[in-house]
This record gives sequence, structure tokens and C-alpha cells, in this order.
Amino acid sequence: MDNVTDNLLNIVPSGIISFTDDGIITQVNNHLLDKLKYRSEELVGQNIEKLLTISSRIFYQTHFFPLLKLQGKAEEIFITFLSKNKELVPVLVNAIQHIQNSVSINVCACITVYERKKYEDEILKAKRIAEEALQKNEELQKITAELETGKQELDKQMTRLKHKNKELLQLNELIAHDLQEPVRKISLYIDVIKERQVNVYDEKSEANFNIIVKSANRIRSVLQALQEYVRLSIDDITKSPVDLNTVVALQLQKVAEDFPDVEYSTKVATLPVINGNLLQISILFNELFKNCFQFKSLERNLRLEITASLIKENLYISTEGKYKYIDFVRIMIEDNGIGFRQTHKELIFKILKKLDLKSPGLGFGLATCTRIVENHGGHIAAIGEENKGAIFTVSLPVE
Repeated sequence: MDNVTDNLLNIVPSGIISFTDDGIITQVNNHLLDKLKYRSEELVGQNIEKLLTISSRIFYQTHFFPLLKLQGKAEEIFITFLSKNKELVPVLVNAIQHIQNSVSINVCACITVYERKKYEDEILKAKRIAEEALQKNEELQKITAELETGKQELDKQMTRLKHKNKELLQLNELIAHDLQEPVRKISLYIDVIKERQVNVYDEKSEANFNIIVKSANRIRSVLQALQEYVRLSIDDITKSPVDLNTVVALQLQKVAEDFPDVEYSTKVATLPVINGNLLQISILFNELFKNCFQFKSLERNLRLEITASLIKENLYISTEGKYKYIDFVRIMIEDNGIGFRQTHKELIFKILKKLDLKSPGLGFGLATCTRIVENHGGHIAAIGEENKGAIFTVSLPVE
């Protein structure tokens, strides 16, 4: 090119760059050199792909250059140059193919479009935000649908619970009146018969009457215990701070007074204050201690050890896939009594289930413990070994 042409190329307010079909740069004007922070001798003879970002290099190979070869021109092509100091220089390119001395030269006029790049970035950002909002909306709709399903299921469960509570109330009335009254009359009329026929029946008849009286009294006791158990299932629980140290000490003393002939020793750790129902928590420990005293070994003095630890447990016991971990206190009551077979670890918590039918009690103690622990959102378990002892573990929410 002559000097006039060179001067014109260097004063136009846009970048000019030319390269061969092999990508070898033949000329770069001052405007583009200034944008790219290069000197002319650093670029002429180099491959144009040196100036392109990775994405623009791929676009150049797959779209820009094939279009230029096919049509002899390319208009309004957006690519990004990479300056010497690694800054991005977005440009809008218009290119033509020019034959010079039988050599194909590709001449590109480049206009920097920083604002367009910013605008496109904003468009992409807005698109991304819109997509995220749409996704969140879809997730919200999904959660809403799941919540509605959960509400419906909860309503069904509450309906079933109301029916069960109604049935339990009816059962409680049945126990309190319809069943207790016949038992009371049996005992009453047996006494009447004995008074009127005192000179008629013999010792065998006396023994038979005593069996009837004993059976009637047992039925009455079972009905009373069952009534108390049902009441635990239907009464509303009012909670307040409960100091477990005080409860354990008091109930241990009460049980020991009921078993004056039992020699025992205890080791009790410091226990926390929890939010619970004082009456039910007191019954819980009373029944657990009573169980230890009733089933002590005849070969050794009773030894009790009570330990406690704070742990994190899932608040949701029955809801699958739902998690909220809160503070629980895990209380372990270990004795050296007669123990039990591990195969009976669940049986002992059932109503009226006794491993030893001749043992005192009606078979409601541990079932009552289970009901109280469940009322407080906790759980209870036991492990045992015959002739060595048992360990009862009670987990209760602290709050």
C-alpha cells in the first residue's frame, strides 16, 4: 500500500486487520494496535487466532472463516479479542475477501462494542435470573402441591385420631361404669351369700368363694389400671420445667419405702431440667424403679446406676424424609437384677404381658412408661441378660 492509504488506515476511528487464508496477519492499523496494546511487529506474521479468546477461536474456525470463504464477505460478526495484558476487547466485525497479487487477503473492519458486550451480559444475566425464578417458581409449585398433599394427609390422620380418641373416651366410660359395676356386684353378693349361708357350706365351698373373691378383686384392679392407662392416652399434656434430679431422688425414695426389705445402692449422675409434665414424668421413674426392685436378684444386693447424656435426635419420629435435630437427654438406668432374654425386649413393654406370671404387679408398668415417653415425643428401649441385669434407655426432648 502507498503512504496515503497507510495514513488513511491509521487515522480511521475503527480497527483494521488483514490476514491470509492461513490466518497469518499481514497488517494491523494503529487504532486496533492501541486497543490490543501490541506493536505492529509483534502481530504481523502471527496467526490471528493468537488474538482470539477460546470461544471466539472456535467460532472463527466453525463459522466466521467458513462464511467468509463461502460468500466472500461476513457482516456484523461479534467476536472477542484478547489484548496483550489479557483484557477482553469485544468487537463487531465486517469482513471481505480481497485478491492482492493473486493472494487472497481477508480484510476486517472492527468496531469496539464494550457497551454491547455489557448489554449482552445484562441480557444473559436477566435470562439466567428469569430461568432461576422460573425454576424456583416450579419448585414453589411443587412444594405447594406437596404441602397440600401433606395437609390432606394430616387432616385424614387428625380425623382418624379424633375417632380413636372418641373410642378411647367410650372405652374409659365403659371401664369406669359398665365393667366396674358388675365386678362390684359380684363381690357384694358373695359377701351376702357368705353371711346368710355361714352354717351351710363347708371348707371346700369357702375355698371356692375365696377364689371368686380374689378373681373379682383382680379384675377390678386390672380395670382400674386400664382406666389409668387410657387416661394417659386421651388427657391433654401441660408442660413446665421439670428438674429430673428432684424427680429421680423423690421417686427412688418412694419405691425404696415400698420395698423395705431390699438392700440397694445407687450411683446417680447429674440430670438436666426438661420441659415436661411433672406428674407423668414422676410416674415414669416410679414405674422404672419399681421394676428394678421387683425383679432384683435373690443372690445379691440391688445396685442401680443412672447416667445421662445430651444428644441430637430427629424431632420427626414417624414422618419420613423430614429432619429437625434438637437436644434430647438420654437417660440410662442399669440394674444387676434377674434380667431377661433379649428376645423379650419388646414383649415387656406390652399391656398385661408378664415374663413371670407369679411376679407381683398387673403388667401395666412398662406399658405405662412407653405411653408417657411417647406423650413427650421420646422413645424407650431395654436390653437385658438373664441373671445379670437390664438397662432401660429413655430419650426425652429437653425443650
